[in-house]
Amino acid sequence: MENEHLELTISSYVKEVSKTLKIPESTAKWNLRLLRDLLLIEGGAIYRKGVPVRLTYSGLIVVEEIRREIK
Repeated sequence: MENEHLELTISSYVKEVSKTLKIPESTAKWNLRLLRDLLLIEGGAIYRKGVPVRLTYSGLIVVEEIRREIK
């Protein structure tokens, strides 16, 4: 399933997150934008449309820490 998401844009993730978590698209968009502003993910913006979402190095560190806490 992870491979399915390799080339999704922020807009695509908004729809998927909204559907999966049963939250409004506006909420998903706000939170994904926040993750981008915090440099935890990178992806498209008004001036960079169509750029796939990627986890940044800082985002990877956060993910790994969360995984450690869950175990």
